[in-house]
Amino acid sequence: MITSYSRQTLIDWFHRTSGVNGQPTPDEVKTTCPLCGGDVLYFNVRKQVGVCHSAGCEWHDKVFLHELIEVFGFAPSQHGEWEDAPEHLQKEVTLPGYPVLFRDSNRELMTNSEPSLEYLRGRGIDDLVTLNWGLTCDGERIFVPIFDMDGSLRNYNSRLLPGFQGKKYLYCVGAKTSHYILGWGECRDWEDLALVENTFVSLAYRGRMHCATTFGSNVSELQADLIAESGIKRVAILWDENAEAGADRALKKFDERGVRAAYWKIRGQPDDYPIDWVAEKCAEIKQAADSGKKWIDYRKLSQAP
Repeated sequence: MITSYSRQTLIDWFHRTSGVNGQPTPDEVKTTCPLCGGDVLYFNVRKQVGVCHSAGCEWHDKVFLHELIEVFGFAPSQHGEWEDAPEHLQKEVTLPGYPVLFRDSNRELMTNSEPSLEYLRGRGIDDLVTLNWGLTCDGERIFVPIFDMDGSLRNYNSRLLPGFQGKKYLYCVGAKTSHYILGWGECRDWEDLALVENTFVSLAYRGRMHCATTFGSNVSELQADLIAESGIKRVAILWDENAEAGADRALKKFDERGVRAAYWKIRGQPDDYPIDWVAEKCAEIKQAADSGKKWIDYRKLSQAP
């Protein structure tokens, strides 16, 4: 249901709540999503409906005005600021479930969930990665903790196990993702970095290449700043098919900060391909970044090799 709020009233309301990070069109506002913290929520103030482009956000399909009013706590016609925003977006996070893997008194690896361990192994994730990263499960979902550079838990990404009904990927509601990079405490000291969209793909590739994720096909301003201020010299963007627009925006941010970067164009997604092939192409993308080339097109491969 479309309300009687004017276009300008709604724009002013976003300025007072989650902020306006740009207006792609006169009727569209780009803002920070109050649900997941990503800076890629686009809301049409004329149609009064929007969508968050952060992977795993519950508003990835659509979000209506009344849902935003409920989160912000006051309507566009009411005066006030979103006073709870800092606390809401930096909420205390607790990792659900219990460890997928642990060591018993004899230092032998044991599991709390055979289905979770089987799924992770099927995704190519090594048991030591599962153990050392502290992946947990609750019987239906697997949870991957997301820490800041000081080692504090700030969010988590979860994946629904096959056979259960519900959203495939979910983050902690109200916690930010756009401020963090998976495993940043380690990868900030690397000289090169490969970015994939999917958290679990990143974990699977970790043993073969310097791989992380910004949790979708987007690099926020803060994530770009983290990379620029680290020891990383070049970035290979290995996102899924049809992510070129997001990759171009990421390249612009990296270029503004003096970070060399390039991306690929492929069919499907990285884990459709053998990891040896991905590692080989990743090296080519990094060479392209060093030479000033912005992308390499591998779409002539109609099928994964």
